[in-house]
Amino acid sequence: MSAVASLSSTEEVITSRRTESLDAHEISKLITPSTTGMFGRINVLYLLEKSNLAVTLENDNKEIVAHAAFLDYPNHSLADPAEWVPWIQSNYKSNEYTVSIYFKKSNIYPHFLTRYTNQV
Repeated sequence: MSAVASLSSTEEVITSRRTESLDAHEISKLITPSTTGMFGRINVLYLLEKSNLAVTLENDNKEIVAHAAFLDYPNHSLADPAEWVPWIQSNYKSNEYTVSIYFKKSNIYPHFLTRYTNQV
């Protein structure tokens, strides 16, 4: 739990938690044209099922104000998710050890980020 202040100097309590599938509808309401431009069209429920980590931020009224979903492979369409390590090896200078340690075993990559905005 954390207190944050907005530009208008109003303070709000924000809590982070693991995302639940029941949050999908409210998360979908946070999607803006700029979100779609950055991440493409997102099926939120499908993404929640596939994510290694999905985090939701909510205010003290239990309203979802932000969401982030992470998976264990990079967010790009250049390679099949199961084949991204060989893709990196063939396109960038690296050896198997580097890829295994730094990319494969201990990282998660953002696949979707969105937040509340009061712009219409």
